Amino acid sequence: MAVVRSLRRRRVVLAWLLRFVVLVAVVVTWKVAPLSVLTRQADDAEIESYDASYDLDADGSLLVTETVVVDLPAGKRGIFRVFDTADPRRPDVTHPVRVESVTRDGRVEPWIWNDSAPGTQTIRIGDEDEFIGPGEFTYQIVSRTVGATEPASLGGGRDGEVAWWWDVVGSGWSMPMETARVTASLPAVPRTVECVQGVDTPCRAQQDGASFTLTTGPLAPFTPVTVRTTFPEGALPVPPGSAGLPVLPFILLAVLAGAGAALGLWLATRERQPGFPVLFEPPEGIGPATGVRVLQEEDAVDDLQATLFDLGARGAVELRSTGDGWMVDLIADPATLEIPEDGRAVLDGLRLDQVGDAFAVKKTVSSGSRISTTLSSLRSRVAVTAAPYLERSWAGVLGRFLVQASIAAVIGAAVLWLGWARRVPWPLLLGVAAFALVGAGLAVDRSVLTTHSAAGRDLWSRVGGFARFLSTESSESRFDAAAHADWYPRYLGWATALGVADAWAARFEVQGVDVSEVGYVSGVGPHGTFTSSDLRGSIASAISGASATYAASVSSSSSGGGFSGGSGGGGGGGGSW
Repeated sequence: MAVVRSLRRRRVVLAWLLRFVVLVAVVVTWKVAPLSVLTRQADDAEIESYDASYDLDADGSLLVTETVVVDLPAGKRGIFRVFDTADPRRPDVTHPVRVESVTRDGRVEPWIWNDSAPGTQTIRIGDEDEFIGPGEFTYQIVSRTVGATEPASLGGGRDGEVAWWWDVVGSGWSMPMETARVTASLPAVPRTVECVQGVDTPCRAQQDGASFTLTTGPLAPFTPVTVRTTFPEGALPVPPGSAGLPVLPFILLAVLAGAGAALGLWLATRERQPGFPVLFEPPEGIGPATGVRVLQEEDAVDDLQATLFDLGARGAVELRSTGDGWMVDLIADPATLEIPEDGRAVLDGLRLDQVGDAFAVKKTVSSGSRISTTLSSLRSRVAVTAAPYLERSWAGVLGRFLVQASIAAVIGAAVLWLGWARRVPWPLLLGVAAFALVGAGLAVDRSVLTTHSAAGRDLWSRVGGFARFLSTESSESRFDAAAHADWYPRYLGWATALGVADAWAARFEVQGVDVSEVGYVSGVGPHGTFTSSDLRGSIASAISGASATYAASVSSSSSGGGFSGGSGGGGGGGGSW
């Protein structure tokens, strides 16, 4: 059936659009740097020289002495130092920093802990009430941290080996550095010492037994220098608990669980389709808007226009073209006619109570307001009328909510990452993303919210069977159009609601029957007469134009992997203030 196929295509397109959004959110969280990094600006102070001395113990504790010679411009009070405390490969490991001393030009300098982003600690050095620039100043910062070593296997190294993978010059220094010199005293002779400047520019460390020295520079702001040192198996104890269970199996398990849960919910909302035997008339006492609601469990797109055609076919109204719109005239007392509930909702909404009453469909605020109210009334009445045939599906309600929540959660994770650099629990995020990707169809399919009752399945079958009759090509049926020419206007409302009006007209036209004249329609169309598509297009345009005019008035009145730089632990950076 055309209407069902069209609806399914629309749902499929929307579902794939949501899947695309989810995938973009995951890629953004994985690959795009936080806005705080993308928008950071270089400092106007400069580092003349940066000397860092690292003393690493076998248990992973680390003593760091940094000597920073800074050229400060006027209006500066000092510098601040940001320490990275999050571990890039171990979510359960942190590197808390304890500052032992801070001096400026050999004398103790005041400092305080300052507010800091997640995964960092920050100290602000200097007196808030004292400006010291311009000039060159030498700061020395002595600090300690723990957990600096890790199993080499976490970074693709050999099992049983231990690695020290560290940003010896942090990526957060906003001041350019003229030179940087790093020395490290290690607890054992390393098997390898690798160095990279920036992301992929190699640098060279001079190894001397259990120590090494490297010199580099100049360095642009936010350029890290990263060292990966590996120790042979048995040289150092593998950090306790740090090897743990690998993250990849958790990710795979979470993805499979998320996808399986979504598939289960999707299957729980599926209904076995009944047979659709061809029927030559619609269900008695049911209007086209209600019939389509039961068939597709969603309101028909053209339900208002279809109901007007149905009212015309029942002898209640006449539709007159006025050139710039349409006039709906009440030509019979509704009390004397068999009019279904959706038709009565439209008459009530348009305030057509007595013979002679009329309503103009045109591009005015008042007309659009009435149409908007009528459409809401129609769909509310249809929902009540269809209630005995459609029961609440709690599996669908739960599934739809969970999928929509999971989509929002993935997007929210990307926003939190971009805006606030929150750490990402990848197994959880990818599990939720898998649930959202598989279940995206539930988020856009309103039909999952309901299921057909016994009476509903019978009506579903009859409406579907009548839709087959309306849309069946003449060459595939023994339908005699000439003998039933009056059926075209009688069932035009149903054909419009079901989305098969063109096929319904074609059944007559291929047999030479003129469908340009409809008894309850008067006026002249754009081609001298109203063809089937002219008629429906003109009325639809009038309805949408009036609705758009009203909507615009309301809107206007209420507007208001590999080894790379920056992959190590530690690091951080700083700037002036």
